[in-house]
Amino acid sequence: MILISSDSTCHVEDHKPIYDRVFRNVMNYHDGVAAVSDDTGAFHIGLDGEPIYERHFVKAFGFYEGLAAVSDDIGAYHIKADGEDAYDTRFLWTGNFQNGLCPVRTKEGDYGAIDHDGRLRFRGFGYVGDFSEGYTVARSGEGSIHVDEQGLPLSEGWHCDCTNFCNGVAYVDDGDGYYPIDRTGKAVGKKGFSQIISHTAERFTAIDLNGNLIDFGNSVMKVGPSSDFLQPLPSWIDSVKTKEWDSCAVFMRHSIRDANYRSDNYKSHPESLNKEGIDYAKRIGKSISGLSVSEMVIHSSPMPRCIETSRLISDAAGFDINIDITDVLGLPGTAFIYDTNGSDETNKYPLMENAIRSLEGKEVSGWYSPWVAARSVLEFLSDDLREDGRLTLCVSHDAFVARMSGVLSGQYYGDRWFGFADGVVILRKGDNLYTVVDGRVVRIPDLDKKECRIINRHSQNISRRIAGPEGIVGFVDDDGKYGFYEQHGIPISSDRFSYVGEMKYSRAVVGVEGKGFTFLNDMGEYPIRRWFTQCLPFHKGFAVVKDETGWYHIDTHGRRLYDRHFAVAEPFYNDVSRCIDGCGNTVLVSPDGKMETIIEGESS
Repeated sequence: MILISSDSTCHVEDHKPIYDRVFRNVMNYHDGVAAVSDDTGAFHIGLDGEPIYERHFVKAFGFYEGLAAVSDDIGAYHIKADGEDAYDTRFLWTGNFQNGLCPVRTKEGDYGAIDHDGRLRFRGFGYVGDFSEGYTVARSGEGSIHVDEQGLPLSEGWHCDCTNFCNGVAYVDDGDGYYPIDRTGKAVGKKGFSQIISHTAERFTAIDLNGNLIDFGNSVMKVGPSSDFLQPLPSWIDSVKTKEWDSCAVFMRHSIRDANYRSDNYKSHPESLNKEGIDYAKRIGKSISGLSVSEMVIHSSPMPRCIETSRLISDAAGFDINIDITDVLGLPGTAFIYDTNGSDETNKYPLMENAIRSLEGKEVSGWYSPWVAARSVLEFLSDDLREDGRLTLCVSHDAFVARMSGVLSGQYYGDRWFGFADGVVILRKGDNLYTVVDGRVVRIPDLDKKECRIINRHSQNISRRIAGPEGIVGFVDDDGKYGFYEQHGIPISSDRFSYVGEMKYSRAVVGVEGKGFTFLNDMGEYPIRRWFTQCLPFHKGFAVVKDETGWYHIDTHGRRLYDRHFAVAEPFYNDVSRCIDGCGNTVLVSPDGKMETIIEGESS
């Protein structure tokens, strides 16, 4: 499966770029052709990364029905696969062809639709969208209405809003709630929704008039104000604070860094902590600052994010410590990995799957057996654990912490993963070593037996699967909780949600009752660490979100594209978004923040 890299500069398959070039921006492949841009302009490439024709444009978009929308200094139009013009006319803007027709904005500023030969089939509206099942939604100062291929209305009278048809049904709003109509314009259901999020053959998602999110016919969560995105302190802190030990070691993951993506596995991962990770490490240090210990020791992987975590915790805890930087906790040749030459083979599986495979006794390319690794780590920590009153922190990486957990406890939960700063606790009481499992102190088993029971809760109670276009499948369990798993059936995150959308462009909308909505990526990480009142899916590098100020657009880092906010905002369609402001004006917004009012509202 070909994916777009997280920075949108190349295409990736099996965790590696499929060609050598790097672009300014790339779009998805359609039938082996993708629109890209670089310093020379915009154009289309084949699977080899080379242009399929010689021309360059200001903008270029994907091919639909054999034609692609492009623009240059003269205007917007369509080209054929050989790069030649499909017709002579130029417009202010063009959409994509669906059902033989394409919405356009004429040089005079009104909207209509053209056929493949560039002939206007109708015009004169304030805005026109894509065609679906023979109709499109046309808009003017009077409202919204469905029109056919000739621009003729489906029925008399304007609505406040309309959705496109799907399986013979569309939704319209006359000001007091959306209701379904058929292709004769007849109502086929009751008014009951304040917002239609998605209605397809497979799934209907909407918000009812009481503010409940409806998905697959069920009320799944209340839509309301969002909460702060605050990472809870890791659970190992409570185990350490009990002081029911003679000595203690915590084998932990580093603090928070920027998110990784499946398409980024060929790159070096972010080396440093982000701002939230810096603050989080300081919080951890302050939380253990009052511990009565005779000595604190910190060992760190050589990776900068691990060293940063170590130093920040040490400083905030008030201990004057020289951090011991050791290869034992990271890098090839350590207790965990002996060779990275097999990384292409290893990267075929996510870390969660590789951790389970290794704990099942299966070979993972370049990885030591987890029991060999655990024995090496315990030997490395032996001097620290012999010292009464000593607290030792080992700052390492999630895949290492996961394997240590399975070996030291004798069991491993396949639907869990170790988040930032999570860890495994090793306690010495007298001559015996213990670890903490689900809040219980248990004796570390005989490592020579190489036993680990895999507990895979998710596989037993999935009641619904939600297919996605990128190999990541959403699911709903018998308790009504949502999650995601990848092609091997392994969850990409241990978190469960009140709602999840489709995983597209390596990101999905997720919602949690009482917190709000945010995004989860295809590695089970949160690329934008904040909750919103609502989110719409990412599309070509941008998403629409809502907070207490209203709707607006953000980029993949969560940064606002402009300061203004709207009562309604749609995703960008060929670099244009239709928005409605608080006065009812329809405003066209572009990714660079430029805005143009095209339909005046009644209260403006």
